Amino acid sequence: FGPDDETMGDCILHVAGELGLDGRMVEVLACLAASRMGVFVVEDHAAESAGGLVRLREFVTGDRLVAEVPSGHRGVPGELWFARTLPPLPGAADHGLVVTTPYVLRGALRADWSLYLRRTLASYAAGVPEADGWDERARLHHLLKYGPTPHYWHEFVMLGYDGFIHEAIFLAGIPDIPASLPHAPRLTPDA
Repeated sequence: FGPDDETMGDCILHVAGELGLDGRMVEVLACLAASRMGVFVVEDHAAESAGGLVRLREFVTGDRLVAEVPSGHRGVPGELWFARTLPPLPGAADHGLVVTTPYVLRGALRADWSLYLRRTLASYAAGVPEADGWDERARLHHLLKYGPTPHYWHEFVMLGYDGFIHEAIFLAGIPDIPASLPHAPRLTPDA
């Protein structure tokens, strides 16, 4: 919302006491406010789950999460997702949650995403003054939560839209390669 990268969750947390929110609600809001989008690889379907849990591995950090996917999309092993996740909430569940309908990334290889994230993370800190001294994990968090520009990730979703099914949305391309995005404006020669 503003120059300090505050989010709706941050604002609500700031006034939680005045709103009379109970401790559990504040805990959930804090978890949401701390979350961000991520690029995940579907590893497999959690065998112990009758409810359709999915094992995910974050593409850059390698962090693993067993998560419920409310949309019902379980994907296939190796599928890449762009999604927002929450870790397990203490005392609530032993698994995390995919908060968004999964955006299934197609039309680009894992290697393409790896190169994109490496080149973007390498230059990202230069454009964020407070990033001096951040490690890769902190740069990744900031990039995937705020993007290089305020509407960066929204634009990627709009320009990369490549169809949907009830349980998932499909995106094609790489964010910083306009020619790879199905709905990016195309340059035309001057007439």
